[in-house]
Amino acid sequence: MPGATLLPGHVVQAGDPVLFAVLVGGVVVSSLLVALGVSVWSRRRSAPYLLVALALGTLVAKGFVGLFAMADVFSMPAHHTVEHTLDLLMGTFLVGAIVFARRTRTAEDL
Repeated sequence: MPGATLLPGHVVQAGDPVLFAVLVGGVVVSSLLVALGVSVWSRRRSAPYLLVALALGTLVAKGFVGLFAMADVFSMPAHHTVEHTLDLLMGTFLVGAIVFARRTRTAEDL
């Protein structure tokens, strides 16, 4: 394919308008989810809600990483490293939220 880079599991088409639209849509929707998460956290003021909001924030960051990779700001190896680091952070935030929520609920039930 002319103008395409083939990597394991990925075919990146240079200037692909569909990919661009999907990435922009993902950033917009993820940003709305983060705003909702921060809004809920601001009312509840608890660690689990903050951690969920941060996990949602990683979705926004992943969208921007994709856009930066499309614009050649990030190389493909850097793109993968940053994306997988964000996956790790998202998982850590979500597990932390579950642990905090269970500890808080258990302490309140006693």
